[in-house]
Amino acid sequence: MIVKNKDLTPYGPGIETKPLCGEFYNLRDDILNWCGPNDFAFFFIDPKGWKKAVEIPTLLPFLTRPKSEILINFMFDFLRRFHSKPEFEEDMKEIFSKVPDTMDMPPDDKEDYMMNLYINHIKDAQNSISGKPRCAYVKILDPCINKTKYDLIYLTRHSLGIKVFYAESEQLDFIQRQVRAEAKQKKRMERTGQMELFPDHKAIVKNKNDIDIEIIKSYWLSKLSNQPKMFGVDELADMLEETGWFESDLQRAFRELQKEKKVSNLNAQRIRPVYAVHFDHNEHLVKI
Repeated sequence: MIVKNKDLTPYGPGIETKPLCGEFYNLRDDILNWCGPNDFAFFFIDPKGWKKAVEIPTLLPFLTRPKSEILINFMFDFLRRFHSKPEFEEDMKEIFSKVPDTMDMPPDDKEDYMMNLYINHIKDAQNSISGKPRCAYVKILDPCINKTKYDLIYLTRHSLGIKVFYAESEQLDFIQRQVRAEAKQKKRMERTGQMELFPDHKAIVKNKNDIDIEIIKSYWLSKLSNQPKMFGVDELADMLEETGWFESDLQRAFRELQKEKKVSNLNAQRIRPVYAVHFDHNEHLVKI
């Protein structure tokens, strides 16, 4: 099923849908012809694997279409298992620009390395049209073990889109923690045959703010100087893309730095309890 907006805006009321039967790879021209060149289009690529789905040559017609945003279900678990096999070498080059060399890498480093390769490759492909390509992604974990099943990759040319994506991802992150806690508890009860009186929310609380705030504070200080600098949505989007943190993490760290009298928001008369920086208002920040 494909969907388009008839009003030429991302969020207007005139939505039109049309089902097409066949393989995505073979239907690309039909999809683009139906969408036309002028309407805003949001493409959700949701394959079962990667073949003829997430390779850059496959996606290129969508990546270079103006007025488009893309969400990709990137089946990382499959790629993690097969990326080093010789029979898939050409596939990996089309996806990552080269065969990822992950020999002797820890699992987390391996994932970050492969995701950065893919994101950089896909941004390079988007550079052929106007506007700065932006990309963000969120990990979807296996319910019972600490392993990524797939990543949701969001592509846009609008900084506000990155801001909204990370805000929604934070809500998803909390729900995901709840689901995983419940799944692990159910698995324990099935293994032991013993009921547990209360839902397991300890894991959720423990991991809620699992990024070391000192790291985030140091990052803020590296971005500031003793000369005032404006921070708007563009700057926020840059920071979110660079770090993968949530806006709430950045707000929390900046507020702590204000309390320590290391930074100041020149547009705020006091330390705000939630939004230390209103990025929508292009506020000016300075290191003290």
